[in-house]
Amino acid sequence: MREDILKDIRTSLDKALSEGKTFHEFQKELKPTLQKKGWRGEQIVVDSKGNAAKVQLGSMYRLKTIYAVNMQTSYMTGRYKTQMDNVDNRQY
Repeated sequence: MREDILKDIRTSLDKALSEGKTFHEFQKELKPTLQKKGWRGEQIVVDSKGNAAKVQLGSMYRLKTIYAVNMQTSYMTGRYKTQMDNVDNRQY
């Protein structure tokens, strides 16, 4: 994973979180950037024996996992903070 791609994904995740975007909206906006940088899309790869094959780079499922884990973590962090702010009234 390259740092510039990680930054692009992080920026898109932050934007999706602040604007309440769905996964499909997040993916639609991020897909062209990932394709341009070679992380997503079809590409021809040549192995050590000289055989060429078309491969699919990046996976929608991987991107969906990245989105889901980060959104859930952000949500649960907010819930935890809310609960800890009210700990004086509800010790248990």
